Amino acid sequence: MILRAEDRQAFIRIERRALDGGDLGFLPLRIDAAGHGFEGHHPSLNVDRATLGEFVRELEVLEASRRGSAQLRAMSPRELRLEVRSTDSAGHMEVRLHIERITYGRVGSHTHAAALAFDIDPSELPSWLRDFRALLETPVA
Repeated sequence: MILRAEDRQAFIRIERRALDGGDLGFLPLRIDAAGHGFEGHHPSLNVDRATLGEFVRELEVLEASRRGSAQLRAMSPRELRLEVRSTDSAGHMEVRLHIERITYGRVGSHTHAAALAFDIDPSELPSWLRDFRALLETPVA
């Protein structure tokens, strides 16, 4: 699925990765994001199915009311923070993304991170909801 900025200058791509061993209660995802000269990529993070279900419910409320926010985090919370939120009482919306990965070297850990935010067209929310529901309902292969 691709979440695009209203001005089409930024995007977030979320893909489900294959997982050996069947459904373990979480979804393995890959995230790619770019916009206005910045880009980031997380090749392998996991989102708990129950957490994704809560995000879908929050997104349903946001789509209906055009107020509030919906937030999604990975099982390792620092790896993914995705928020879709209302920015004013007129129902304008934005999405914010922070992805992070820690690697380990000889003398310690190294944090690699990317963040971006962009305005979205609220009329896109129903299709985003369909995509996130499909992601939630599709069994892991």
